[in-house]
Amino acid sequence: MANRAANGHAAGAPFEHYGALQSTDAIAHASEIPDFVRAEMAGPGNG
Repeated sequence: MANRAANGHAAGAPFEHYGALQSTDAIAHASEIPDFVRAEMAGPGNG
């Protein structure tokens, strides 16, 4: 059973499972998190 860590693959290093496309997508999605959190923390009518 794999652990919950980001590199929790049964075998091999993460770079053996993911390529440039997945990395680019992950960075793009992660860059949206701070804006989402700020909007959620502002609450309705505050942002």
